[in-house]
Amino acid sequence: MAVLVAFVFASERLPWTRWHERWNFANQALMIALAMGPICFGLVRGREYGLRVGDWRRRVAVGLGLVAVVLLPAVVVGGMTGGLSWDPQLTRYPIATPLFQLVFVAFGEEFFFRGLCQSELNRAWGRRMRLGRTRFGWGVLTIALVFGVGHLLNPWWGGGDGVSWLGLFSAGGFALAAGLLRERFDGLVVPVILHAGVNFYFVWIDGTPTSDWVYAGSLVLVYGLIVLWLAIEGRGDSSEAGAMAGGAGADERSSVA
Repeated sequence: MAVLVAFVFASERLPWTRWHERWNFANQALMIALAMGPICFGLVRGREYGLRVGDWRRRVAVGLGLVAVVLLPAVVVGGMTGGLSWDPQLTRYPIATPLFQLVFVAFGEEFFFRGLCQSELNRAWGRRMRLGRTRFGWGVLTIALVFGVGHLLNPWWGGGDGVSWLGLFSAGGFALAAGLLRERFDGLVVPVILHAGVNFYFVWIDGTPTSDWVYAGSLVLVYGLIVLWLAIEGRGDSSEAGAMAGGAGADERSSVA
């Protein structure tokens, strides 16, 4: 698993992944292909990697609600710092940019990291921790760290020395929240929508360096509030908690079987 993740991040720097002037379609397509492999060969079911749409209306509503909370600081901070304008990349690539960010990044990265990697670590290490109704394990924390370090070293995030602390903290905090949401709602719908919303600011809206740092700090705060919400939401509703735990545990039982 570590070799797999390292290869994906290393491929960001390989010339063959740069066939598009701006967006790295090849690298993201590789993530989707790697996650689809075990499903195509019948080793796992799609739902074990989060590909399920049951109760999709509720999941979409939760995802859109979280996006609204996440984007609110973007509008405020961007307006105060003069960084609230459309990124030139969106106007230059009006089709490629939404396609890349919504499908190849928001879905592709969630499918690979929260779908394939986190699920396989759950299978290996189990989910022995609980946060409110959410059962999770070391897989969530490990993938959050890997995701953050990957953005620390990602050349897209800038940084004169090739290191972006902005990418580390904002992406690591996002990955922790997204990993817990994947476990809480037993699927990828909520984290994919949240991922798309976060990218809306960093890619579609052209922020200044100051606004990016302030917004990244506010994002970490929002992610912390999401974790707090997961810890306290629905306390006292033991019937739904048991149902969610039973549904989430079904994947582990099917993996063992």
